[in-house]
Amino acid sequence: MTTAAGIRWQRKADEEWAAAFEFHLVMRHLPPREVTERALAEVHEAVTAAGGSARDLFGDPAAYADAVAAEATDEKHAAKAGVDGVTAGERFAHTLLVAALIGGGLAALHWFQDGLWLAFSWVSLTALATVVTAVLLVCGAVALRTAGRVRAVWASLGAAAAAVAGGSFVMSVLPGQRLFALPAPLLMAACAALAAGAHRLSADTVDAWFDPPRPRNAEAWLRRLEGLLRGRHGMSRKEAYEHVAEARSHVREDPQALVDFGDVETYAAGLAAGPRRTRRAERRKALGAAGFALAVGVAGFDRLRAADLTSFWFWLTAAALGFAVVEVVRPLRGAVRS
Repeated sequence: MTTAAGIRWQRKADEEWAAAFEFHLVMRHLPPREVTERALAEVHEAVTAAGGSARDLFGDPAAYADAVAAEATDEKHAAKAGVDGVTAGERFAHTLLVAALIGGGLAALHWFQDGLWLAFSWVSLTALATVVTAVLLVCGAVALRTAGRVRAVWASLGAAAAAVAGGSFVMSVLPGQRLFALPAPLLMAACAALAAGAHRLSADTVDAWFDPPRPRNAEAWLRRLEGLLRGRHGMSRKEAYEHVAEARSHVREDPQALVDFGDVETYAAGLAAGPRRTRRAERRKALGAAGFALAVGVAGFDRLRAADLTSFWFWLTAAALGFAVVEVVRPLRGAVRS
């Protein structure tokens, strides 16, 4: 992965360290590309000047990646980031990247199980279009939640459900005869291109796609505050309402208070800070994993119900569902401990 910075490493061990560092930094923290390139360039310069290994100079690559990500997080990024430290643009790009990797993996598994060629009919083309549309809408909903636009989240999820329902109906009336076939590696390449495009998306540019217009009056500012507290920072409706009610009372007493509060995103981030933030983050992870478990269960219901123990797809679906359940339980335990 270290080709992004155009660096040539003298030792294989340093190249492996840099690859592990970049993988952890990109997949866990999703920093701007220039942050990754600058960090790799600094490591390369230090290794060349000192003559030691990257591990001796910088320690564990995952720990150093966490340190670099923390240093790169400034106040503006922190105000725009959700409970998991990721902005709406970064979340959209990451979710799209994961979806593309899953699609490429499924194409590879189909190639391994059923052969090189994938046959397409009107039914399968409609199914593909339905899945792509639903995935994009769900990715958008996840980003809109981080942007603090709660109503838009439900609208996007409703549109995804409507797309699935409409696609299912259309598939039930379309003919199923074969139209053409494509090699599985072609679909894998398309998914790889989508993943590469998602990785190269500028977080600031994508953030602007999901940001609402700046509030122009006190009531709009307060509505925006509630959306940020509930969507971006994971507060319950009751907790967010209490903060908004308190802010509204200050504004009613002194209209100048709104100016004193400053930027609504920074103000919301300040309210959300504190020991309860970890619990909200764990709860959100559990909800995300529960959504994934539900999607796996619905998509693989027929395979799970058939319980064909000789079927590779049955075991793959069961393993994915089991993984999702574990990911639900783990953050819930963390929330209880915190």
